[in-house]
This record gives sequence, C-alpha cells and structure tokens, in this order.
Amino acid sequence: MLLIETETLRPGLEAAAPVFDPARPWLKLVLTGAVLDERAIRLLRRRGVTMMWVRWAGLEFLDGLVNTKLTELRLNLYTQLKRDFKPNQAKAVSVTQYVRYCNLVDGLIIELLSSANNGLGAQTADLFDKQPGLFSHSANVAYLALTLGLRLETYIMHERRHAGANYTRDFTNLGIGAVFHDIGKLTLPSTQAIHEPLAEPPTHEYARHPQSGYEMIPERISALARAAVLHHHQRFDGAGFPNMQTITGKSHLKPLAGRDIHIFPRIVAVCDVFDHLCHDDDGGPRPAVAALHDLANGNLTGRFDPVILDGLLRYVPPFPIGSRVTLSDGRPAAIIALNSRQPCQPVVRLLRLTKRSQQNIDLAKRAGLHISEILGVNVDSCLYTLPSAELCQAR
Repeated sequence: MLLIETETLRPGLEAAAPVFDPARPWLKLVLTGAVLDERAIRLLRRRGVTMMWVRWAGLEFLDGLVNTKLTELRLNLYTQLKRDFKPNQAKAVSVTQYVRYCNLVDGLIIELLSSANNGLGAQTADLFDKQPGLFSHSANVAYLALTLGLRLETYIMHERRHAGANYTRDFTNLGIGAVFHDIGKLTLPSTQAIHEPLAEPPTHEYARHPQSGYEMIPERISALARAAVLHHHQRFDGAGFPNMQTITGKSHLKPLAGRDIHIFPRIVAVCDVFDHLCHDDDGGPRPAVAALHDLANGNLTGRFDPVILDGLLRYVPPFPIGSRVTLSDGRPAAIIALNSRQPCQPVVRLLRLTKRSQQNIDLAKRAGLHISEILGVNVDSCLYTLPSAELCQAR
C-alpha cells in the first residue's frame, strides 16, 4: 500500500483503506477495495481529501506495518468530542462521559500495543491531514500522547516509581488528560485561536484556560487526568503557566518547573506544541518533518522535558512508512523502513512499473541523496539531524 496525494490519483487504482469525509469524519467516502474512477476522484478532491492509501504493486508487504484502524479510532474520539461539547459553550465533564472516554482510550491503547512500532511507524502523515479545530487537535494530542507514552514506558515508570507497580503502567488517564487538555478553551469568547502563540506571551484570557478546564472536571475523576489538564502549559524551564502554590523556603506563587511537573502533563505539552506546528498560521496542514525540524532546531527546547522531546524527535517519523516521496535526484519512492538514529534518512523503495525493477535505497548510506518532497510539498529546508542518544542519559 502507498499513501499518495489525491492530485496524483488515476482511474483504476484500488483503495487500500477507507477514506473519510474531512468535514463529516463518520462518513466513509470510499470503502477499502473500491476501484477508483474519474467520478470518485473528482468527489475526493471536491470534499477536500488531500491523500489516501492505495494498493501498489511491490508494496504489499507494507500492509502488515500500516494499521489503518488507528485512524478510525482517532476519528471516533474526534466525533465523540464534537457530539459532547459545543464551541463557546462551557460544559462540565460528567462521570458518565469520563467512563465513555476511558473505553475509547483503552481501545486505542490495545490497538497501539498490537501495532508495529506502537503505531508510530505509519500514521503521522495520515493523522494530521485533518480539518483544523479544537476537537481535532484534542484527538491528535491524545493519539500522540499515548503512542509516545508507550515508547517511553521505562522513563515513565522511573518518574512514577513511587506510585506502585499497578499504576505506573496505567496509561488510560494520560490519554484522558490529553483528550480534555484544552476543554477550558470552551469558556473563551472564541475558540478560533486554538493554539498558544509561541513567539509572544499568551493573553490573560488564554492563560486562564488550563484552570478553567481543571474546574470543569469533577473531583471524582482521576487526579492524574486533571493534572494533565491543569499543567500542560507548565514549562520545564519554569516559564509556563498557571502559577501554583509552591514551597521553596517560603510559600509563594510561581509556575512549576522541571520534574516538579507530573510526567503526564510533560508528555501532553510536547504533543500539544507538535500538533500546533503541524498546521500553518491559516490552519492548513504542514508536513510532519517541518514540525519536527522546528522542534529540533528552534528556540522551543527549553519548554520541554529533554527526554520526552528526544523521544518525539526519535520515534515520530518525519516520513511515515508507506508515504510517497520524491528524492533529490527527482526519482519517486516510497518509505519502507524507519531510522530512529537519523529519522530523515529512512530506507526507501523506488517506485517502478514492474516488480523486477524494484530497488531499495538506505539513505543513511547514500551521501548526497535525500528526500526532497513529500506528498507534493518541498522539504529541502526541513531536514534535521539528531544528537547522539548518549546526550539523553536520563532515559
């Protein structure tokens, strides 16, 4: 299977996964196995679908690596949020809703655990080709927080070593906290400004939303989930918000810093900003490699736990498995294997007309050859390298 942009579709290609309507994500526009004709292709483009999975000769082995069910489970979260909460209308989270979301999150965790690479191997490009908005953002962050949490299980167990063995591996409330992390924005006059401005201080109204969200969740709901809501804008360098009562010689108000911030909101914080960077100023999608480049090379690193940021950069693929790319010499190729040491140098297979002419290229071993374009977007300026893993000893 191959993930390609709809602009390059041609009649006769077969859908390798269902295609959902971006405006009505519960509606399937194309079913798995459907053979595309001109009318279907025009429909997909008219509905704003920018990419889809298709069957491709020579890439059948990717079927076992790409779990398209994860996309559907993420859509279930998004759809449930849209049903339960209306923009500009503050509502408390009921215990019944909490149980419902626990079931949705648990289903996602089970599917992630059964997937190769905990789901991070293939889903990023497909995941973020969605309509911008508060609920879509919340579903994205929940998916990312869970997939990243599963990859960083050892670190989480270390950070929660006093919680007891039965609780350190419980990721349900990490997912719940991520689902509801921005629910306080429903109290704002407008939910159009979905994300914190990264280059300037937030407005007073915006800075209020973590506390507002925390107050919307009953005390009977897990304190871990509520902590993720309240503290997801705390920064590792201590420059976040809101202020909290702390004791440092004497009692006074200040933001939390470092490992005084619980591990769950630290994870949500990284995923929150990553999803922010996966969209441009107008809300349109940006390639994952561009967002990861910003995090790897920008001035945002002081915000985050370095272990978690390193995990995101190392395990969220800039070029997901199955994606169609163009190499710097102009040849089209597909991503067939990842490289966690240098994610921008995966293994690709050249896209040829016959199986006999298949050729794999390990970009880590080919100096001067790199990925220049993914899904129609030039990424020459977005490639990045990672520091040695030894620089992140805390893991």
